[in-house]
Amino acid sequence: TELCNAVDDDCDNGNIGGGIDEDYPLNQACDSSADVDSCQEGTYICNATKDGVDCINDGAIVILTGDRVDGNKIVNEAEPNHDGSLTGSINVVSGTKTGSGFDVSGGGYVQIAHHAGFNSLPTTGVSYLWWAKSNGSPNWYAGQHIHRGNNTSDAAITIYHFGAHPSIPNWSAQDRVAPYFNVGGTWTSCGGSILKPADGWAHFAVTQDADVANNQTTTRFYRDGNKVKECVHSGLVANPKSALKVGRGWQSAFPGQIDEFAMYRYAVSDNVVKSIKDFGIPASVRNHEICDGLDNDCKAGTDEGYTAELG
Repeated sequence: TELCNAVDDDCDNGNIGGGIDEDYPLNQACDSSADVDSCQEGTYICNATKDGVDCINDGAIVILTGDRVDGNKIVNEAEPNHDGSLTGSINVVSGTKTGSGFDVSGGGYVQIAHHAGFNSLPTTGVSYLWWAKSNGSPNWYAGQHIHRGNNTSDAAITIYHFGAHPSIPNWSAQDRVAPYFNVGGTWTSCGGSILKPADGWAHFAVTQDADVANNQTTTRFYRDGNKVKECVHSGLVANPKSALKVGRGWQSAFPGQIDEFAMYRYAVSDNVVKSIKDFGIPASVRNHEICDGLDNDCKAGTDEGYTAELG
């Protein structure tokens, strides 16, 4: 019997219709049950029991831009029914890096409520990608670009933007953007990069690749498409079951602008990070049906439900 294991179990390699793992649709496009669209953005690989396949790396789960805002609602272009909200003093501004983005200098933020799709991230891995522009150092010693957690003890991710330290003059970490997270029950970090107002727009990315079998997580931090640092930590990233916040965290606001935020349910590759930085988030993963002449969610047809959706 041919198993899915890179071995010719039935010894028919070279025969018509034979080969290695020939009974399985390996590397073919697929749509996983983990997301809510019907677009085939994933790839089949052998499953753990070697008797079938799993669909992995099936697109983004969050895409947020200022171009899809209706009142206080922001459309999550990656997944229907998981839209976000604008909370507090936040302004949608045009002429940002990719169109319209968010000025969060007033302390407001974009929020997406926790849902079941976030629960698997410690084992599937996760990626965060975004553009940021600083208007100055945070008033307190640390603001946040992105935050998923209730505090530092359980946060899955906190992207700090450090300001002036209240008790350390000429603090070397001022204006440093750095990812912090709880992995294996330990609060830790991986790399960092200085972002000053004079730098203008910068693209950041954090990927976290889970190795469940060896109980470890590999985190990579990127600036402008280039990998700054890679870290391997024992254990898996925490699951705080809290909302995703873009623009501030549990401490303080980021005094600046954020644009084109994306989150994936796996660790995207170095090449994908660079491609998104250079060319933007691909249209193929924008799966919330909008009125653009395309079948974004790969379901009932082109622009279906648009009138009902936007009233």
